[in-house]
Amino acid sequence: MIHDDAATVRERDLPPFAAAVAAGVRCVLTAHVRFPALDDRPATMSPSLLSLLRHELGFDGVVISDALDMAAVAATVGMGPGAVAAVAAGVDLVCIGSPANGYDAETGYREVRDALLAALADGTLPRERVADAGRRVAALASWVRAAPAGRGGVDGAQVLRRVTEVTGQVHVGTGAHVVDLRGALNIADGRAGDPRLVAALRRHDPTVTAGPDIPDGRPLVLVVRGPSAALDAIRAGRPDAVAVHVGLPGGWRPPAPSITVWGDGRVHADVAAELLLQ
Repeated sequence: MIHDDAATVRERDLPPFAAAVAAGVRCVLTAHVRFPALDDRPATMSPSLLSLLRHELGFDGVVISDALDMAAVAATVGMGPGAVAAVAAGVDLVCIGSPANGYDAETGYREVRDALLAALADGTLPRERVADAGRRVAALASWVRAAPAGRGGVDGAQVLRRVTEVTGQVHVGTGAHVVDLRGALNIADGRAGDPRLVAALRRHDPTVTAGPDIPDGRPLVLVVRGPSAALDAIRAGRPDAVAVHVGLPGGWRPPAPSITVWGDGRVHADVAAELLLQ
């Protein structure tokens, strides 16, 4: 829940969306976050917030919901009613999520499908709204089919290189050892196991190792999300260890030497690896 007033939300949170719309973005993913100053319902199910996206910012692409099996929906109104509320509010595609969260995939799909069909039948969900969603999804599908082979759109690595922050000497060369200090992972982190940075480094240097133990005489890379006692302890003995910050934007930065890439995806790992090995 975001408790800021409407003026703050508009001044701080809308400009990135306005810039994305102006740049021609074709899809926007909703969050189940609540902005009480604008609407007490989660954004995924908020007609006023999605109307702001459509009418004030002028977005005519596809709105996709975040996973409906998340607790903000599944544990409150339920996936079926949540899907109906989301589509009625302006969502064009609903994401059911992951059966790993404790439900049968087929059962979850049918719950959402049956709820949408029932809402269409009794008029709760206007047919015009569903037709509008279908038009947008069909247009997106046509655009994807027409895309030339190999067209990648925006070069994510090129953009990321412009915003990545580097402090101090971050070149480690070959034979580095990576220590994962990110802490507990959840479903939003994707696959478990070594940080993506390990694979990115190994594509260039197969001698890279990873693990909690710190070997002597090898360059050291620490993957972090924020300040921690473990980071401080390792840095006390190895001030040369390079911290790669993969957490969300905020005020904290690791002390030098460090690389702040603002994310934990593959492109973030690739850019960090470039900087570590260049």
